[in-house]
Amino acid sequence: MWVRSHKLTSLGLLTVIILTGVLVHASSAVEITDYSPDLDISLTSDFLWRFVKDVQYSDGLIYLLMARGIRVYDGDVDFISPRLLSQFSLDDSYFSLDVDGAIAALCSVNGRLTFLDISDPEDIRVVSTIELENTIFDYASNGVTAFAACGFDGVHVIDLTDSTGSMEVAVLDDAVHAVAVAASEEYLYVADDFNGILAYSLEDSMAPTLIDEALFLESVTDLAVSDGRLYLAQGDSGVVSYELEPPLNLTRVDTYRTAVRAVKTDARDNLISAVDLFGDVYIFDSDTTEPRHVFEERDIFDHFDFGTRNDREYLFLPDESGGFEVISIDEGAELDQVWFYPGSSLITSTALIGELVMVAGSGDDVTVWRVESDSVPELVVAISTAAKNSYVVALDSLLIVAENSLPESSWLRLFNVIDQSGDLNVRRNLGAWSHVSDIEVEYNDSGTIDLTAFGTEGTSLFTLETLGTEPGDYYTVVEMTFVPSKFSQTAAERFGGYLYTSQKKGPAIIYDATDIGQNNELLEVGTFSAGGGTRCIEIIDTLCYLAGGRGLRIHRMDGYQIGELLTQIATEYRVNDLLPDWHDSLMFVALGDDGVAIYDVADIAEPQLIASINTGGYSELVSVSGGRLAVADRYSVEVFDYSFFREGPILPTRFDLAQNYPNPFNLSTKIEFAIPGDINSAFDVELEIINTLGQLVRTITDTRLPAGFYKYAWDGTDKSGRHVASGVYFYRLSVNGAGTTKKLVFLK
Repeated sequence: MWVRSHKLTSLGLLTVIILTGVLVHASSAVEITDYSPDLDISLTSDFLWRFVKDVQYSDGLIYLLMARGIRVYDGDVDFISPRLLSQFSLDDSYFSLDVDGAIAALCSVNGRLTFLDISDPEDIRVVSTIELENTIFDYASNGVTAFAACGFDGVHVIDLTDSTGSMEVAVLDDAVHAVAVAASEEYLYVADDFNGILAYSLEDSMAPTLIDEALFLESVTDLAVSDGRLYLAQGDSGVVSYELEPPLNLTRVDTYRTAVRAVKTDARDNLISAVDLFGDVYIFDSDTTEPRHVFEERDIFDHFDFGTRNDREYLFLPDESGGFEVISIDEGAELDQVWFYPGSSLITSTALIGELVMVAGSGDDVTVWRVESDSVPELVVAISTAAKNSYVVALDSLLIVAENSLPESSWLRLFNVIDQSGDLNVRRNLGAWSHVSDIEVEYNDSGTIDLTAFGTEGTSLFTLETLGTEPGDYYTVVEMTFVPSKFSQTAAERFGGYLYTSQKKGPAIIYDATDIGQNNELLEVGTFSAGGGTRCIEIIDTLCYLAGGRGLRIHRMDGYQIGELLTQIATEYRVNDLLPDWHDSLMFVALGDDGVAIYDVADIAEPQLIASINTGGYSELVSVSGGRLAVADRYSVEVFDYSFFREGPILPTRFDLAQNYPNPFNLSTKIEFAIPGDINSAFDVELEIINTLGQLVRTITDTRLPAGFYKYAWDGTDKSGRHVASGVYFYRLSVNGAGTTKKLVFLK
């Protein structure tokens, strides 16, 4: 069996956390294009990684805005163990969430406003999306109308009453630079940080009328209205409160001081909040100017909430690392954190063992999730770690976690996953000589296990064997060594007794690893050109795959040396990760914004594209095991189940003429196309090279072909065998008289 996974993981104490819930509705941007009817692939579940960007508390429910979705929790009686009700995937990244009754509004950094129907929190649905195409500084609504402060572009007024979708009805351009808004049923207040405060009448809420304004010498960066008072984040003072006699008659009352300039404020009942330039969060009682609590350097600005439940006051506070806390802030009582939701800045790796999906994050715990079809993934165990970077990989029931916890070294911890309950037994701790940024593990021909962990400083090599009555019952090290690197490494592969490493600078290096011994220095036996952007090296039989910023290149192997280039695929893409499933002769390729491409590699020298998955996020990592595929971007994971049947030839289901590669070229270029049809179909096919004058340069093929995938080469010569001049040419494909054309460039 051959298994590989990119990136590793960390550990420490085990903390079991069980979350239950039913996924009632999940909107996904995933689209699967099947080129082959023999491939059956479907989205099993998507789940949102734990980076909390904003929070709203409403009617006993906690709404968490994640990096690419929303989670809704029932707060329970005292928030100690909130229950996950539903989660909802989003097609874009949003930075703020506003919940008002049955409507939730999401604001993106590029000016997109998306409105959700949350009347049933277990069945969230998109109502509409508006593209304002301006930075949204603040948002407010009164249930009928919404208002978005967009700086120099003014305040956009949006009708929320249209059942077919929200629509923009007006733009208020009286403010020079609108940075904050607050709304009631009768009035709208706008903060202009160049001048002061503007008040509008909402007698006709779809067409607000300017009725008053108050000018201030000190800049106003935020405002809030509560219980007849107006609160302003004003100048260097902090938050200043005014008695408000509508529309805008103001009497200064108190100043709630912050250490440095306040940039955000909010008011609810008798509580006032302020956030200063350092990211410190202050909680005040309205009747005293001394802060009740100060939360230092949270760096979350206004992305938090507070509320009252069972006569107790709570603060709902995200953390700058992406975590989240519910904190009891009762007056006179000590702070009491009643619920903590751990966060992560980005995903570094994933691994699969049966229904379990392991996820590792940068500066975060390793989490183990049970993922079953049509249900919310269940978090069954968290492996606690204080490491800056954690990575994880799996081989059968062996789970390996890497923890970069020391300045110049890492720990590799080997677990045996007993069953699908998530029970883990630590079987071995190994010390690596370098920080780990990638790992591969596989069985070798002798039945032992090759474990290779590489980082920027070099590569750690281990050969393991198992002892005991059950596989993986105990792992012992047979051989180990470390290979230092002169420059930062980008990829490594161990195959046939040799180690292949790629670096950011200089050539890739081949080492003899047939006998690594104990801390042996490996002999350098060769080099090859991999390019500084190489992210993956895979050697299969007599071929080497090199993947990175120039797509995927396939080379012939000359013994242990990497030889001539045979072909290139996906040259227009940056290949972030590459993982084969040799049981089904498939290869999964992560292509960033372009999702995941799936290739048939029954002929390993000629991969054939048979499907593509347009994932919701930036496809960065893939893990494959037992007919299951996990795709991760920086913040979320999508899990697919797939099966591949080879009862007949693989035939395309749509016509496709690919871009030639390489392009431009000076020796030879390849042109691929697909002709759909059944096994009995046949077509008149003509592939021609045309110059810019429309003149025929050369006919590549003119024949009758069955349905299938085809590849032809052109060496830059005309029909007489003479090389053409450098310049732009076109290649035209005609199938039964219907044609399409694409451009190529020839350079001598």
